[in-house]
Parts: sequence; C-alpha cells; structure tokens
Amino acid sequence: MKLAVVGTGMIVDLLGAHLIEWGCDVAAIVGTPNTMDRVSKLVGKIGSEGCKGWPDYAEMLASTTPEEVDAIYVAVPNFLHYSFCKQALEAGRNVIVEKPMCSNAREAEELAAMARERQAFFFEAITTLYQPTYKKIGELLPRIGTVERYDINPELQWENEFRAFASMMGAGDLEGCYRMLDQSLLVSRVQTEARQSAGVVFPADEA
Repeated sequence: MKLAVVGTGMIVDLLGAHLIEWGCDVAAIVGTPNTMDRVSKLVGKIGSEGCKGWPDYAEMLASTTPEEVDAIYVAVPNFLHYSFCKQALEAGRNVIVEKPMCSNAREAEELAAMARERQAFFFEAITTLYQPTYKKIGELLPRIGTVERYDINPELQWENEFRAFASMMGAGDLEGCYRMLDQSLLVSRVQTEARQSAGVVFPADEA
C-alpha cells in the first residue's frame, strides 16, 4: 500500500509509528501552506524513501497516479471528512478516514455507493468494533430489547474540553464511540489483569 497521509494533527503523530510498524509505504504527506514546517517534520519522521510533502490536497491527487499513491488516510478536521473522502474516491483511490466517517448517514451512504461503484476500499479508522468486549455487548443487547439511549461518564463535557467533539466541528455525537471505547478498554484491562494474576498467559502478552 502506497499511502498519502492527509493532515498533520495529533492523531497523525499517534499513528505515525504504527504506520512504519505495519509496513506502510508513506509516499506523501499533505498539509496546508501554513503547516509545511509540520509536514516536513512528518516526512522525516514517518515518510518512506522518496516521500514528498504537499501544501495542497487537490494538487497532490491531480499530480499523482493510483500506482504512485493508491490509498489516502484522511485525518483532517471532522467536518472536512466528507469532501476529502469524496475527492479521493473520485480520483480512484482507496480511503481510510478517521472517525467520524462523515457528519451524517446520508453523506456516508453516498460515499459508500461511490466506493462500491469504483471497487475501492472505504472504511473508518476505528478499532472498537473488533474488540472482544464490544462484540460481547452486541451479542447481549438483544436480551434487553431496543436501546434508545445510553450514558457513560455523563458528567464529562466533551464539547467543552476538546473542540473536535463540538457540533460545529461536525462531531457532536462522536463522543459516543470514545466513551464506548474507554469502557471496552477498561473491561479488557480488568480481564487481562485477572487472567495474568491467575497465571494464564496469551502469546500477545509476550509480544
């Protein structure tokens, strides 16, 4: 996979080392004219040989071929996800987008239809769905009927503490997946500690 990383924020810093571990070929990093210093640092930190920094997203898409950059990792502010993903799909690229995928279901359905039409991969970068505790919740939910609302850590005011969660940024309800993620990780950690204290060790524990 020859990847273009679009965005220079915190999530790119967090993910950067993993991209190298996973063997991704980071061929391009895209920012804006005002963030080119940051782009240059990321090129040196996570870029593969020949990686180029770009100040303009549309220019990068127009100036590279799907053979040179076949996948786009979209890590820009939430309200831009739809437009950036759409441009990538129109350019014939596969897309990995940070959560939330879009601001509403209509946008997500439109992009999913575009991806199917072009036989392109299009998915959201969230691991919660694959965690054992999350899957277990899915198995148990039918026992209690239709869930209309749930609250986890309701005293935490996400919109006030982290601007990315604000409605005006296109993610008023994004906090839900993070709260579920926090709970899932908490349960997993408790289970792991109990298992290890009993002397049960999995290969992953020693990795």
